[in-house]
Amino acid sequence: MQPIPIRRNEHITPLSREHHDNLLFCWKIRQGIKLGIERKRMEKYVHYFWQNHIEPHFELEESLLFTDTEDEYVQKVLLEHQQIKTQMETAMNAAGGLACQQLGILAGSSFLISRRYSIANKWKILAGN
Repeated sequence: MQPIPIRRNEHITPLSREHHDNLLFCWKIRQGIKLGIERKRMEKYVHYFWQNHIEPHFELEESLLFTDTEDEYVQKVLLEHQQIKTQMETAMNAAGGLACQQLGILAGSSFLISRRYSIANKWKILAGN
């Protein structure tokens, strides 16, 4: 039996698409480490992407979708957001700049970000579909 594609509410489709961008960001960090890309270049990209994409994305999700802090699922997502924020802050505040090891830890957060793909059913409920 073929899996039935999940139809997302049209109002949250942009948020869903941003998850792809976040996963691509993590992939780029891993590739940069693997290919030995200059650390300063990677630092700039991490700062840019965090401030212009991931952080605003989290804020939007938390203000629109994850407002019921009593819900177990919402608590889990908020915890994951906090873990990623903490890793980003640690990486960006490292002495001497962003260390490759910390970038590796950050890239490991991709499994946390990728979990967002699994929330489509929850989004349908929260969006009233």
